[in-house]
Amino acid sequence: MVDTHYNLTKPSLLAGKDVYVEWPLATSTAEAEELAELASYKNSRTIVGTQVYESFLHIFGEFSTFSSILENKYNTVALVDMNTGQVVDPAYPRTSPDQVLLQGILKSGAVDSVSARMSNIMTVDSIGYRWILTGTEGEIEVIAPYAQWQGSPAGKKIKVFPDFGKNVAAVYRAFAEGRKEDYADFAEAMVLHRLLDNYAAAAENKTTEK
Repeated sequence: MVDTHYNLTKPSLLAGKDVYVEWPLATSTAEAEELAELASYKNSRTIVGTQVYESFLHIFGEFSTFSSILENKYNTVALVDMNTGQVVDPAYPRTSPDQVLLQGILKSGAVDSVSARMSNIMTVDSIGYRWILTGTEGEIEVIAPYAQWQGSPAGKKIKVFPDFGKNVAAVYRAFAEGRKEDYADFAEAMVLHRLLDNYAAAAENKTTEK
């Protein structure tokens, strides 16, 4: 669980251990920053399972200017006991946004528009994830049945693995072989934490951020 990341990770870093943490790194940017600074101080090798979020940054880069909308249109969610699989509350209050709109200009100069939504129904075409890249010679479409997939960094072929376990195995192998460009560490996770803070602030203030 995310609320255990900080308390489990900090002692490991203090002991000089290498650490793998799933995304997000911690429950707040402040906690994540503390862990990133400690990892750097202890010279610990770290990995964060940022998955598709980090893939976007690797492939397309960061926004130079953007605006965002975060809304919650499904106010409740079924709460399930992980041990029994039983629904313990069919209408547990949902506080995180289920509609995310982000658009702007990337540092490369490309225009980008991102739409993510959580729905109680399947999409019309049963596609959970779609990227459309428009260039001077046509378009490339990348699709997946679920709202997650992993991609390789820019300059390499995009690899899509149908089995989530293979994605984790690929990260472990890259870590073991020292291929830092193929996985995200705590420092890169901090970039993502700050970006998400900026997206949330832009949505709350209804402003365009740079």
